[in-house]
Amino acid sequence: MARAIQYDPSSGRDYFSNIRFQPDDAQKLIGMAQASRLNVRDTLVYLVRAAEIDPSGRSVAVEAQVAAEAKAKEEDTSLF
Repeated sequence: MARAIQYDPSSGRDYFSNIRFQPDDAQKLIGMAQASRLNVRDTLVYLVRAAEIDPSGRSVAVEAQVAAEAKAKEEDTSLF
């Protein structure tokens, strides 16, 4: 379960997150940024702005990816 996020948007302060990426994800993100002639920060900002959000506030793309990875993991473990 994700840690609770302590942030008040009404404060007017920018949100800061110090995140790490696994090598494959980092390569993909950096490649996207370079191909778009953006820095990584701006690429992430545009990805968030473009994200489709469902009525519950969840990212449609993230939910689909989580479900796909869970299904793949389930299929991998059922082979043994």
